[in-house]
Amino acid sequence: MADDSISMPPGLVLVSKREVKSTEHPGAAAADELPDPSRIELSDSQEDQKTSNLDDKETEDIPCFCGDEAHNNLGEWYKEYLASSVGEKVLFNDKFDKAAFEEKIKTLLPQVPASNDYCPTCQNLLDQWPEIIKKVPEYHPGDVGMGEPYQQPHFKDTFEFEAGYRNGCRLCTMFVQCTIKRGYSLELWHRSQNRLDCLGKSTVILVSVISDGGYYNLTLTWPGLDNYCWLPADPLYCVKNYDQGMFLSLLWVE
Repeated sequence: MADDSISMPPGLVLVSKREVKSTEHPGAAAADELPDPSRIELSDSQEDQKTSNLDDKETEDIPCFCGDEAHNNLGEWYKEYLASSVGEKVLFNDKFDKAAFEEKIKTLLPQVPASNDYCPTCQNLLDQWPEIIKKVPEYHPGDVGMGEPYQQPHFKDTFEFEAGYRNGCRLCTMFVQCTIKRGYSLELWHRSQNRLDCLGKSTVILVSVISDGGYYNLTLTWPGLDNYCWLPADPLYCVKNYDQGMFLSLLWVE
């Protein structure tokens, strides 16, 4: 697993909300050379697995085919996961084969190289940004809460997320930093996916964008979820009316 103790990569800025400054737009690769995350599709074999992967798994106390005794009640766990009411401590009762996850990540590393400091998925997000913000519901003063987000698929799974981070993608690195700030390690992401894999459920990670006053608020969802109310990471911000290709992690400065 990657070391969760990371430093801010060059070119990224931690700023106060009272002192937000413009930043340069990073170099962008040709959009037609990059995969479109909105077209993430499951193969036929994956779809078949999701429909045939132990339909009775929703029933309590049925042992999981992986042999992990902690997985004897995955159906109930999944209901709580969807409702954003599950605690992370239960995940650390799983056996969890770290070596197997590590091997999958290493295999994926050559497939998600960081070109111009961004992995293909994050570079595509930057290329699409002018069109994405047109789809974000506008925030109006007096609205209750943060408003509705615009969401689209970003990573296929937690393996792709960590591979982009390990390859030095600047945006992946900021996402990792923000999830650690909230107290969640990358291993917790993988442990959640491990249970989703056993259930045959989606592991896609969505990117959420909302209008937040003078900013666009950007963050990720947990794998397999579209619930914006339960986020695993502190948000990144893009300043409206400034360069919209760079995101900032905002900290309150005393």
